[in-house]
Amino acid sequence: VCFYLNQFRSNPQENQPCLRVQSTVVNNFFMAVQNSICCKLYIEKLFVSNNHSHAINISNPHILSIKECVITNPGKSCINIRFSKEIFFQESRYVRIERNELCKGSYGISIFGENITPQSCTINITENRICQNTKDGIGMKNLNISKVTIEKNQIVDNGGNGLFLNHVLDTTNFLQVNLKENKILESRLYGLAISEVAVFSDKDEIMRNHKGGVLLTGQEKVPSEQEIEFFKSYPLRNIFSTTKINNNKDSGFQIIGNLRGPLIFNSCEFYENMNGLFIKQEPLNSTAYDEVINKTAKKLILEDQIFGDVVLEKCVLFQNRLSGIHIKSINTKLYLRETTISENRNYAMFIESQQDKEKIVFKESDKGKVREHVSGHIGGNWGILYETNTASCKGNKCTIF
Repeated sequence: VCFYLNQFRSNPQENQPCLRVQSTVVNNFFMAVQNSICCKLYIEKLFVSNNHSHAINISNPHILSIKECVITNPGKSCINIRFSKEIFFQESRYVRIERNELCKGSYGISIFGENITPQSCTINITENRICQNTKDGIGMKNLNISKVTIEKNQIVDNGGNGLFLNHVLDTTNFLQVNLKENKILESRLYGLAISEVAVFSDKDEIMRNHKGGVLLTGQEKVPSEQEIEFFKSYPLRNIFSTTKINNNKDSGFQIIGNLRGPLIFNSCEFYENMNGLFIKQEPLNSTAYDEVINKTAKKLILEDQIFGDVVLEKCVLFQNRLSGIHIKSINTKLYLRETTISENRNYAMFIESQQDKEKIVFKESDKGKVREHVSGHIGGNWGILYETNTASCKGNKCTIF
């Protein structure tokens, strides 16, 4: 290891090792930087290549600042950070990863924890170029952390997901993970994959990903009564605002499983995907749920429908290769408010089960004007919910072919 920081004292807050590195080249080491526990690191304009393990491998940092570095071709992650449950800091900590180029590792950035003890640590990942890694561009999982911001990154051509967030929570302040103005493209799996996370996405662009644009997975099994009561008070809200999701080989946005809070799209665009939006949730009256011992929990779900309505407001879904929206099965409501669905090849909205048509709710003022917002069939193999007006002329107005 080129730089190794070791903490000998029993109290990790005393006499922390500190490293400052600037304008340095590190080649062909096992690792460029590693610590045992706790540290302060300020790394700027570091060039690292051909490491045999993680290039920068950090455990429970107090302060970690990595700026304007180039890390290429490590044996594992370009930057790997671990958070353990045993660490108790009185003062707040931070991690800043800014304006770096992170290429050809397993992960560009991997940040993993144990998801038990809340960590008073903010994480900012800003203006990085993360490309050609064999796994995820950024992978974060099992974190109970105070604030995460991922902003203005270019995440391109990674072998797994562009950005993978799994069980990233904040049980202290209940803040969302903030994503803003990221460009995520050409991932071999999904551009963005999220599970058990509350996300606020603003002006992100997710395009040309091989598996799909966004995958949001929820619960497949029936939760306990305690979980139901907790997420009633502290729902996992996912909000996408002015997000563009286009040209993905599979669906633009896939919802798999039951959500633990609302999913809201505001002024988003879904176009030139397989389907714009795809929803598949295990029906609550299926035999899988009937076999569950906790009948009270099932009753609460059926009565309250608390696991997350889906809302599309002022969105546009157009020119998708199959349907604008494909509903395989849905448990909660799908609300459409001033949302335009047009020019999709098959259906505007394909609903596999006829009973699910009751779950589609148009805004009151839109009910009589569905055809002003929706062009194409709404229905499935069972029939059509709204007939399409194929007349080329109406009154003094004509469609010009």
